[in-house]
Parts: sequence; C-alpha cells; structure tokens
Amino acid sequence: MLLLMLHPLPSAHLIACTLTHDAAEIFTGDMPAPMKSGHLKEIMERYEAQIAEKFELPVPSDKDARWVKLCDKLDAVLWVREHAVHMLATPDWIEQWEDIIKMSKALGCYEKVEELVAL
Repeated sequence: MLLLMLHPLPSAHLIACTLTHDAAEIFTGDMPAPMKSGHLKEIMERYEAQIAEKFELPVPSDKDARWVKLCDKLDAVLWVREHAVHMLATPDWIEQWEDIIKMSKALGCYEKVEELVAL
C-alpha cells in the first residue's frame, strides 16, 4: 500500500517485488535488522536468493530495490510509532528515519512521505 501511495506510477513488476519482498521469512522468520550484518547477512542473502529462485519470485532492479527498501523502512517506523512510540527516540530508529528521508528525497517522494507521517 505504501508503494502505491508514494510512487507516481509503479510497474506491475515493482508491485510484485514489493508484495513478495518478505516471502523468505516464511522459512527464516523475521530477523531483526541488527542480525542482518556481517557474515550472517551474506548467508541470509544467499538463502533468500535461493528461495526467490526456487519459487520464481520477482527480483527487483537496483532502482526498484530502493523503492522496496523505502517502503519496508517506512512501514517499520509507522509500526513502531503506533505500538512503541518511545522507541523512535533511540539512535537506531532515528537512523532509520534519517535513511527514509534520504531515500525519499532521492526517489522524489519526500513530500508524500512527510504527508503520510503527518497523518
């Protein structure tokens, strides 16, 4: 839903990539972001690529991956705002918000993100 709110005209492929970006979590579980670094990140990326190939999931281009990542991060921040607002003042969540600002400016949708967060 976030992609449709932010992107001016997403392709069907980008929509499919966004819808399936967490499909590997059926097998891996939802790993916290701090766990997805270093050697473990490499292992997870290889495993997720194998799952995508096995189930013929769409693979985003580099630009499409930026849209998927923006929507994923924004979704996380909105969830925390709703369920644990006090966490937004921690360094990790401040960094997430700063990433969202940078990405949304680069993708040309910062004003829409700002409007969405103001709701």
